[in-house]
Amino acid sequence: MKTEQTKQMLLRFCVVVALGWLLKALPAAAAEHGIPPFVAEGRLLTQEFRTERTNLNYRTDASVVFLYSNGWWQVEARCKYVNPGNTIVHNCTRIPDGTRSYMVFESSSTNTGVTTVANAGPIAFPPPGKTELLVPWLALCPHPELPLIDGKRMRRFINLPDYRPNVFNARENEGLYEARYLAPESAFLSELVVTNNGFSIELNMNKTSGEDEGDIRRNPPPFDNGYTELQFKVIESTNLNGITFPIRVVCKRFTPNWGGKDRDDLRVWLQSELTVTRISFAEKDVARRIAAPYEMSAEDARPGVSVSYLVHDDRWKPVSDSEIQWRTRIVRQRTRSSE
Repeated sequence: MKTEQTKQMLLRFCVVVALGWLLKALPAAAAEHGIPPFVAEGRLLTQEFRTERTNLNYRTDASVVFLYSNGWWQVEARCKYVNPGNTIVHNCTRIPDGTRSYMVFESSSTNTGVTTVANAGPIAFPPPGKTELLVPWLALCPHPELPLIDGKRMRRFINLPDYRPNVFNARENEGLYEARYLAPESAFLSELVVTNNGFSIELNMNKTSGEDEGDIRRNPPPFDNGYTELQFKVIESTNLNGITFPIRVVCKRFTPNWGGKDRDDLRVWLQSELTVTRISFAEKDVARRIAAPYEMSAEDARPGVSVSYLVHDDRWKPVSDSEIQWRTRIVRQRTRSSE
């Protein structure tokens, strides 16, 4: 009898110890993987080359701000183009069911009387063709939602100015990928390599229907079996508040040297280098939001078709909103009527 009671007491003691260890470990694990709200500022230099590293097509020098809070993010780049000498502001943020992005000229005289167009789409990242937004997002967004297909394949970040589903989601727009993350939190990317799977995709518009179409072509040998198309890498990092942050990254996009003898005969056609100069956890910094134009003309592709309406104070409703659903039904009815 005493032996049985002793066994039960030992069992209860083990359960209590195990439960206590588990309750203690859970907050520690949550703290390890949770990223507090922060603001990061930096400088992004981007160069595009026509044929060789010495044949510069254009160069941009952008000041970048990235805000993050509990899964929400916003990125803005103020780009100074050496040719033709303009300053353009690109902005993208997470909204319900997707992202929205817009572009404005910094000169107030240029924007007088013009309503800014904001594009919204059912994606979790900036437009893939907007390097000035995509590279800071890849570097500074914790646990970035990459367009993964499975554990080996993802949608390529092809050169699209905004979300074009007929092209971006084309069967041919996929590549193999390899992603690594900064230890020990594994929150920020340390390296991302994406391959081209043997196809070139260019954006075209059908003159009859007005719909976006991808001009999809098989690459000639030896590039028909694919090649490395994008390489993102953290060059330098730092530890702040026990969290490893990237502070210098380089992103390169490659294209074949046509006529090359093997799939590694590539050249860099676009290169961006981001240097983070400031990271803040201060409440006064993280509480701010970058002010968007008060009134914007929305081109919203989140419902699966493009619907147009006005947005005020950058307040976006979810796709389930009754007004958006009503506009979606009207667009679909018009599409069926015109067929």
